[in-house]
Amino acid sequence: MRTGASLHGLFSTALLFSGLNYPDRFWQTFRHSICDDLPYHLRTMNIHHFTENEVYDYGLYLLDQILQEAGKKLTDFPSMPSFVRNWDITTTNRLIIEQLDWDLETERASAETYIDMLNSEQRIAFNDIWKSIACEEGRSFFINGPGGTGKTFLEKTICHAVHAEGWIILCVASTGLAALLLPAGRTAHSMFKIPIETLGADSICHIPKESQRAELLCQTKAMIYDECLMNHKHCFEALDRTLRDVRNNDSLPYGGLTVIHGGDFQQILPVIIKGKKEDVIEASLQQSYLWDSMKIITLHVNMRLESSAEEVKFAQWLLAIGHGQNLTDDGCVVLPNHIVNTDPDSFINKLYGAMSYSSSPPPPQYFLDRTILAPKNKDVRATNNAILNQMPGDEMTFFSADNIIDTERNVTCNQGAIPLEYLHSLEPAALPPSELKVKLGCPLILMCNLRPSQGLCNGTQLILL
Repeated sequence: MRTGASLHGLFSTALLFSGLNYPDRFWQTFRHSICDDLPYHLRTMNIHHFTENEVYDYGLYLLDQILQEAGKKLTDFPSMPSFVRNWDITTTNRLIIEQLDWDLETERASAETYIDMLNSEQRIAFNDIWKSIACEEGRSFFINGPGGTGKTFLEKTICHAVHAEGWIILCVASTGLAALLLPAGRTAHSMFKIPIETLGADSICHIPKESQRAELLCQTKAMIYDECLMNHKHCFEALDRTLRDVRNNDSLPYGGLTVIHGGDFQQILPVIIKGKKEDVIEASLQQSYLWDSMKIITLHVNMRLESSAEEVKFAQWLLAIGHGQNLTDDGCVVLPNHIVNTDPDSFINKLYGAMSYSSSPPPPQYFLDRTILAPKNKDVRATNNAILNQMPGDEMTFFSADNIIDTERNVTCNQGAIPLEYLHSLEPAALPPSELKVKLGCPLILMCNLRPSQGLCNGTQLILL
């Protein structure tokens, strides 16, 4: 038993990832259940006279909206029916409604709490940025600082303050995981329709000037672009050209919109395939014509560390690595002896050993506070198995589908030419193993952008129930 909204999401997932041979038959069979809550929604929009077919038509429209989040449309599935009515006009601008759907009192209380927690550096930055937003000065900022200096905390403070005024602020990031840290965060490519394969020096975003998204951009007060340094400079320049056109303001960067960029130059810069060092530098935001118009705000105080001498020493050592210091002649990093552990079992037991004393799966927060990173897939598998053995409950094994799909014809190819043993030996970095062992309460990582607006994007941690 699920609500109509849940079934809409489930059906869109099936369309995108399950390879349904006859999705139209699926829709005809279950459309009544999928659309069971839509008559109520239509009445809330002051639409009181509608037929059953119009309810299903609105259901197809909503399904198309969900598919568009993944870069697809109903028309990409030829056997599926399409909606007839222009529901964009009927339902007004859903994008603006979504961005204004905040409880003002809650946001005001959060803003006051966050502002009181700002340190002196963050407070100066907040006041400068807020002046640009409130007075519509249209300035651009770049918040620079190593991890732990509170860039994201400052950005969230700005978000709560803007929401408390009933204004719109768009929060985007270069990756889905980074976007999850911001209120209503989305990837920049999803929010602004930045081209991917055709991105170049003269590109623009795929946003028609008379579209709902263009209207949203005209109503927006500010934008936060976090972890932006991983994106190519052409992304920002394409967005700049688009905003100047959509907002009818060619005299100011980003069409007069206050934009707060965030990042750390000691982390990953744009990835250029087979590119040299100079190619990577040339592709970075600092080489864009937009850089000169940005005010650089640098945060220095590491808010994650306590004031103990050992932690301060570690923070200084980490910063030195980022500046290219404390390296050997061949570029290797030598770790201090006091942070090295050569016994993987003792390391795992220190983090996850408490699970072996419990008769039930630990709560989700238990896994959110613990993470082990490994550079190779074989190390990940060995670590996962060791942790899984300490978890209570019965073990379950899931196997891969072992089907090869011809995506153009949407049919299963002949398996005879490719042995299953060979398929099982493949270990692509972006796919799970062919044999996956799990237990109830076990954390799993979503490996696709399912519904970014709902927080279901590549890298999201889920719990198996």
